Amino acid sequence: MDEFELIKKYFSPLEKLDNSIIVRNGDDAAVISVPEQKSIVLSVDTLVEGIHFLPDTDPEVIGFRSAAVNLSDMAAMGAQPGYGLLSLVIPNNDEAWLRNFSLGLGECLDKYDCSLIGGDTARGPLAISLTMVGHVSGSPLTRDGAKIGDTILVSGTLGDASGALSILNKAPLDAEEKFLVGRYERPSARISLSMNLLGIANAAIDISDGLLADAGHIAAASDVGIDLLANSIPISSSLSSVYTEKEALEFALSGGDDYELMYTVPQDALAEAYAMAAKEGIKLTKIGMVTEGSHVRCLSGENQDIILKAKGYKHF
Repeated sequence: MDEFELIKKYFSPLEKLDNSIIVRNGDDAAVISVPEQKSIVLSVDTLVEGIHFLPDTDPEVIGFRSAAVNLSDMAAMGAQPGYGLLSLVIPNNDEAWLRNFSLGLGECLDKYDCSLIGGDTARGPLAISLTMVGHVSGSPLTRDGAKIGDTILVSGTLGDASGALSILNKAPLDAEEKFLVGRYERPSARISLSMNLLGIANAAIDISDGLLADAGHIAAASDVGIDLLANSIPISSSLSSVYTEKEALEFALSGGDDYELMYTVPQDALAEAYAMAAKEGIKLTKIGMVTEGSHVRCLSGENQDIILKAKGYKHF
């Protein structure tokens, strides 16, 4: 197959036709209409073989995750995603690999009602870059809105995906290990939850590099301190059964790839935030407070700092 046959066979079917797409996939650029009184939200993420996934990773998993990590950024802003642009660099046009990659990509895009409207392919070391386009009503959630006195909430449980990394190639997996691997391979983007928290939460960030590292981004952007409580961090029963208590806590604090969201919410809006989460069937857990200062620290039950060797994933 040449480039155009490849795109037509595996990626053009991932475009959903609707009235908002003015110029379809296949031209020099796609054109979409902008909803009235909406702001456009853009995000891009790149996954590189050997850095973000192992060389023998199932291409269906790679496809799903390439969309999910981007959609999580949309969720962090409270945005409704709509469209994707794929830049795919592949060493060869292996049809089995392309078929399974496009299945995984399509599965995730379908889950959030997104359309693939364009992109590019090239030959080279395997790398996937996906740009997502969405929109938001009113003011988006950002990292710089945290206020002193806000409560810190996180969705779901933390550390599961990081805990999965050391058992990805293990066989057979027991039920608890399968749960952890599933959390790594198919993370959930909290799109609806964040859209419902617009105007309720003051700040938000997706936890991709680890809780401590990403809390640091909010602290720096908002010029505040963040105190986390170790015994309040939500850890799944699966992670606790596979690892020791200390290991599970380290995964939860410093491991990335869960793509859960951290919010800061004013005290008088907590009940509404919890109600919105319950409506979505998602658990929000209070894990700390926004304070004066410029620090991020995790406190033990005796209010002593917990010092970890690593504080999250560093890209360089």
